[in-house]
Amino acid sequence: MLTDEKGTLLDIVKGEKNSVVFSERTIKQIAKNKKTALILYHNHPGGNSFSQSDISVLLTNPEIKEMIAVGHNGRVYSLKIGKGGKPSTEEFLKVYQNFFDKNNKQYGTTVKYVERKYKWVYTVHGGEK
Repeated sequence: MLTDEKGTLLDIVKGEKNSVVFSERTIKQIAKNKKTALILYHNHPGGNSFSQSDISVLLTNPEIKEMIAVGHNGRVYSLKIGKGGKPSTEEFLKVYQNFFDKNNKQYGTTVKYVERKYKWVYTVHGGEK
């Protein structure tokens, strides 16, 4: 689900089990709203935090300023681009993968590291522990 920062629904895309491919309609909506901060919502049936692929969507779509994921357990994850801005995709992929591999492939721990490194804002609310 794609909304603008005021909550206006711009598009809904149905994805596969582990991925979503933006339709041409969604790509046009993103391009049309270049001056607006967009928010991308999606589900995480496994209940994990953001993957490398999720965060890559933030990096490659400058209009998307926040990503929100809802796990099957009701936990809500939010990642906003903060004051540190966006690194290059190449830099980010190296940083994320190195930290992820060294930390037992823990998504949440890795996202917290990325948050500190790039001065982003990462929050987790609700859900079962």
